[in-house]
Amino acid sequence: MNTEDGWRISAIHNGRVRPVTVPAPDSTPSKMSRAMTRAARRLGLGRATASL
Repeated sequence: MNTEDGWRISAIHNGRVRPVTVPAPDSTPSKMSRAMTRAARRLGLGRATASL
């Protein structure tokens, strides 16, 4: 369901259905998340190197 604050969906957690809100793409939390993801990629963070 699309609301003013973003998408509202249900997720199963510990065997129970819980409401979850997904922020709208143009909201501040979404923008910050994308910015942190881009910064982490540029810095090479969050990726483990394979050691064989």
